[in-house]
Amino acid sequence: MGTPDSPDYTQAHPSHNLLLRLKSQTRSVSGRIATLLEQGAIQDETDRQLVVEAVAFIENPTENLPDIMNHTTNIGIVESGYDMQGADTPPEIIAMHGYLFALQCINQINFIENELEQSSPDSAKIKQALALALDWATILSRGYKDHTLLSAVNELQGRLTP
Repeated sequence: MGTPDSPDYTQAHPSHNLLLRLKSQTRSVSGRIATLLEQGAIQDETDRQLVVEAVAFIENPTENLPDIMNHTTNIGIVESGYDMQGADTPPEIIAMHGYLFALQCINQINFIENELEQSSPDSAKIKQALALALDWATILSRGYKDHTLLSAVNELQGRLTP
């Protein structure tokens, strides 16, 4: 198959390029959130703690889907707290939520790609991962106006359908 840096690997694993694209945004997202925290813009201590934990995760992520989803959910809760109070959500929080959402979507794309390389791919797990990836990519496409992941999932789905 090749190494992660070889052309044949990146063609078979679009998630690699998607992850590199996302990782290029890490410093920007972390820096913007750090500035927000330094300015004391997040007053609620629970929200502040959730944001601090998510920043630490973004700077040192795992491939564990439940971990990614936990941080995505927590930042979604922070975001909805602003909405419930009728306040404008800081764009930094919105960007962080989109980043985490994209990370969990890429995680599922990567899972599917790796599963397809197995001698006996688990079609039930692939279908489940594809459904999650499609849902999340659709949310990102509609809510964050980023169609990159939806295009990747649609392309992957096309490869799976005979």
